[in-house]
Amino acid sequence: MWYARVDYSFTLNEIINYTTYEQGTGIQYAAPKNENGTWNTGANMMYNMPLGSKKRFKINVNAMINYNNRVGYTMINNQSFRNISGSVSVTEGIGMTYNKDWFMGNLQAFANHSNTKNSLERRQEQRSSNYRISYNTFITLPKNFNLNSDLNYMAQRGFSSGYNKNEILWNMGFSKQFLKGNAGTLSFTWTDILQKRKNISRIITANYIEDNAVNSLSSYVLLSFTYRFNKMGQ
Repeated sequence: MWYARVDYSFTLNEIINYTTYEQGTGIQYAAPKNENGTWNTGANMMYNMPLGSKKRFKINVNAMINYNNRVGYTMINNQSFRNISGSVSVTEGIGMTYNKDWFMGNLQAFANHSNTKNSLERRQEQRSSNYRISYNTFITLPKNFNLNSDLNYMAQRGFSSGYNKNEILWNMGFSKQFLKGNAGTLSFTWTDILQKRKNISRIITANYIEDNAVNSLSSYVLLSFTYRFNKMGQ
């Protein structure tokens, strides 16, 4: 299977904050201003191919490129200067899946590289990279028991000081199907077993680049019951 996509979008009369500074009083005034020049374009390609006579193996390759052009105003020495921020992002990925009657395993690797340039010479160029390797598995056990697990390794580079960290996230679940037609499912899920979640992200605008680390509930367990029913056709 081949899949390809190309897109382009733009914004007319985008509303942007424009700041002025009053020399005598030191007061700053911020007002909305309409600007053109914000647009985005991107392309994506994916290829999926089965291997072997029984087609139990599948390999998939994907690549993506995006470009974002943003317009904003930046205060330098109490004056607002128009800044155009251009960001290009390239993502490459490869994965392999093995399927059998009672077993499914999926191994994937991704890499993303981003580069942001600004029209103002005083705004520094920013480069960053993200890497991820993941393995997911689902095992069907006797008597309608199921076991699933996913292990993810993630790394950030080029972020602010203190944000270039590695992260290992391991989740595991166990479930049992019962009742007539296996309509009921009792599940036990353990999230972030190793307690290594970092919750690091980056926001890019025309005026600034912001790195975030969010404090949230890390490792926890969840017990749930699901009942499925269908009344169509009695």
